[in-house]
Formats: sequence, structure tokens, C-alpha cells
Amino acid sequence: MRYQDQVISLTTHACETLYRTARAVASDHVRWSPMERCASVLELFQECAQFPRGIAAIVRARAVPPLSREEIARLEQEKDSLRTIDQCEGICRIYTADLLAAIHEFPADYLDDQIYLPIGGGREYCLSEIMLLHQQNVIYHTAQIDYIRTLYGDLMT
Repeated sequence: MRYQDQVISLTTHACETLYRTARAVASDHVRWSPMERCASVLELFQECAQFPRGIAAIVRARAVPPLSREEIARLEQEKDSLRTIDQCEGICRIYTADLLAAIHEFPADYLDDQIYLPIGGGREYCLSEIMLLHQQNVIYHTAQIDYIRTLYGDLMT
């Protein structure tokens, strides 16, 4: 199995787990936050929905494409328009499909090429690592959603 195909499989599985986990949240708790500065389930899912869009652009360009102020404003508007789990899942599925297509088409000869990303304190990432960032982000946020569920008393049956 090609590395890219393994990433596609892992990412698909992680996303399906996210969708199932977010749908298990009681509708009256989707916007609930355990503390003032903590993200709600909806806010966590909004991030997961939009994240693969940027990763797909990086994978295709093999570089970090610049974002204009207009594009940043459009992304903020899109995020604000995602007001339900269904809307978040719909956008996440669209952007994830685009990312997975970019990964599928990616030439193996460039997997070890490095790009500096300012995330996590900033460092050089191999493109093979960058391909996994959406999957890792989804797993992290799925765990956060599960934790939020336990905080409001859902025993995750």
C-alpha cells in the first residue's frame, strides 16, 4: 500500500469517528462550554470542518500559499455560517474529499520535502507529515468532544 493510501484510510476513519461523536452530543449541549474560555463542540467542529482546506492547498502547492485579507475574511464568514453539526459535517466532508484527492495525486518523490509551518511553535514539516495534520487535528478534537460530553454528564453509552 502506498503511503498516501494509508493516510487516506486513516484520515477517513478519523473523520467518520468525529462525525459519529459530534452527532452523539445532545442538541442542547452543542454550544455548551465548560468554562468561559473553552471551546464548545460546535467551535471544535467548525475548526475541523475548515482545516483540511488549507492543508489541501499546501499539499498541492508543496508550499504555504499566501492568504489575502479578503480570503481570511471569507474564511471567518464561512466559519460563522456553520451553526449546526450538519453544516459542519457537510463542509468537513467537502474539504476533506478535496484534501484526500490532493493526497491521492501526490507524487511519492516529494514526500520528504520540507516546509516550514508556524504551528506548534513553528518548525520544518515533511510533506508526509503535513498530509497527516488533518487526521491528527480531528483525533485531538474528537477526544475534546468526548471530554466535554463527560463534563455535562453523558457517560458515552
